[in-house]
Amino acid sequence: MLFKKPKPHWAGPTTERLLLFVVVINVALIVAAEVLANYSGTSLIGKDFFTYLLAPVGQFDDFYGGLPNSSPASLTSLNGYVFPPISAIFYGSLALLPTAPFDLRLFVFQLISILLFLAAIRVWTGIKESATLALFTYPVLFCFFRGNNELIQVSIFFISLKAFEKRRETAGTITATINQLLEFSPLLFLISKPWHRRRFVLVAQTSVISIMMLWLFRPDVNLLDYVNNLYQYLSAHSNPDKIWILYNNSIWNLFSYLDYLLFRLGLPEILVPNSSMVGVGLLGISTALLVLVLQRGNLIDQMITGISLWLLVPAYSFDYRLTYLVIPLLLVSKDLTSYTRRIQALLLILLVSPKHLLHIPSTMAWPVGGTENGILNPLLLIILILITSGSVTKNCFTHSSRGVAESWDLPQK
Repeated sequence: MLFKKPKPHWAGPTTERLLLFVVVINVALIVAAEVLANYSGTSLIGKDFFTYLLAPVGQFDDFYGGLPNSSPASLTSLNGYVFPPISAIFYGSLALLPTAPFDLRLFVFQLISILLFLAAIRVWTGIKESATLALFTYPVLFCFFRGNNELIQVSIFFISLKAFEKRRETAGTITATINQLLEFSPLLFLISKPWHRRRFVLVAQTSVISIMMLWLFRPDVNLLDYVNNLYQYLSAHSNPDKIWILYNNSIWNLFSYLDYLLFRLGLPEILVPNSSMVGVGLLGISTALLVLVLQRGNLIDQMITGISLWLLVPAYSFDYRLTYLVIPLLLVSKDLTSYTRRIQALLLILLVSPKHLLHIPSTMAWPVGGTENGILNPLLLIILILITSGSVTKNCFTHSSRGVAESWDLPQK
């Protein structure tokens, strides 16, 4: 045809419309879970505890658990949890705020979380007013409900990553260090290009600032005791023999279900009992995938692969960590012309949506039971990693004659 009818301006998915679609789906699933739990009359539908967001159990537990306790488990912990220095100082500062006529501590904490998250979305996507829709996605609501500081860590991580992407080395290094002081995270690999120099600077800077803060703010703490307590804490929380099934997206969740099926079939359990060998295998595969994607993929593929492995491999990966996937979803949605991007968008939408309709009894899970997300989310993460790394590998062979694109270049429309 000589003249083609122009597409209307709303044709094709946009970031804002996709975000609105995700929010509607998320809210609908949350309401459906609550309605079914109360009126279905069957034990196969999740109970109030499993809908969680609308139940009183566990509200703001993570926030109040982080506040200073008059009788902490040790000099280096708050309420029995070992925190890096800035976290302890942050919660200690919030504890100074008044609790009447309303709890100003919680209000300030949630306000900081919101503002930082909206800032991170804006610097990556340019979305302004519509960015508030992201606050109603399931992982973000889960952060609010628990009073968890993951939203702050996610925001600082993406802000530091953007600073590095803009070649603002000083700002990137400072914000990345703050992120590591809030929670030790292997996500450094995403912001370590060139690898050797930047990784050395970040690790050295984080270590020095941590020691200085301990000396300044906790002079009563022995540094060796702190390191020992932190090691014990991390060891206990990376032990797949003590898996918490509920709201956990770790691959060890999936392994525990598979082992249970083997047990029901009269076969020996092989995955969790051999956690050391399985763990070494997982780390080897993860390392190979990271090297491939970090060397050959663009920044979006680096984000998706690195974050997915960060959610999948540790023994604990609760639903608030799915917040890491919200910004990658928004970035992917900016250009859905390729088959890979459309599949990635679909998988990311499924991952950030609640999946707690079914009640898996305690005979198939940890003593408190579980929901279908413990099976579905690990599978979705595995598929997402395979799709992304497979696309990167294909592009390497397809474009090898023209050279590999710089890994910091975002795909263009």
